[in-house]
Amino acid sequence: MKKVYINQPRYLGDVIFVMAIAQKYANEGCEVIFPVEDSYLKNASIEKNFPEITFTAQSAIQGFKNKDYLVEAHKNDGLVIDFYTTSKYKDHMGKKYLLLDLPVKQWRELKIQRDFDAEKRLMEKLGIASNDKFNLINEYYSNKKTINMQPEIKNNYKNIYLEKVDGFNLFDWMGVIERAESIHTVHTSIQYIIDVMEGITTNIHIYPRVEIYEPHSYYDYLFSKKYIYHSHPKNIKYQLNFNLRKFKRNLVFILNTFNR
Repeated sequence: MKKVYINQPRYLGDVIFVMAIAQKYANEGCEVIFPVEDSYLKNASIEKNFPEITFTAQSAIQGFKNKDYLVEAHKNDGLVIDFYTTSKYKDHMGKKYLLLDLPVKQWRELKIQRDFDAEKRLMEKLGIASNDKFNLINEYYSNKKTINMQPEIKNNYKNIYLEKVDGFNLFDWMGVIERAESIHTVHTSIQYIIDVMEGITTNIHIYPRVEIYEPHSYYDYLFSKKYIYHSHPKNIKYQLNFNLRKFKRNLVFILNTFNR
């Protein structure tokens, strides 16, 4: 069996976004080896949602940080897909699919195996009754909480806050997402889940990551649902935080723009 090694460091949104590629190779009969952050495999592992993928904890792979394991994968005639090479581009998400000459919209073909029992138990734990109406609010992205997020809620329903709950993962919130009267979230991995869920007709509000100036235009082209995008607060002052990797990525973006 041919082995496919996927190198996609860091956060769950990126993992979800490239999952259609991983599943494509799995459906073709390949063994897809996908190292992810250890936390995604603990508590309620994402393995149950993507059973056709062989997930591995990044900490268990010798030489993961310096990518030595990819060299070994090449030696073993494995196909290596290194999505980290796209990180230098400002539109790095779309570049992940263009790297393989695939249309960007193909990301929405991913299949999530839902755990309906877990979804039901989560709603019970959150105290959501069958006839309850509520708003779903998420203030977290990349393992941090955004500041100054002010949801524009125009009803008197109770608010349910998306947070880590022992024994459940983010995909177990899909039942809550379906039931919500309105959704208010900072841009993060939940938006990728919402975008591939059928029958979601509620008002979906997307708020900026206030800590960084990241316009919605960086990623809104990836999504097909109708979202209500909120602007960055005008009273927020952004401090210069020099980051060499981001500087190089922005410089490449500018040079590519001029060379078009």
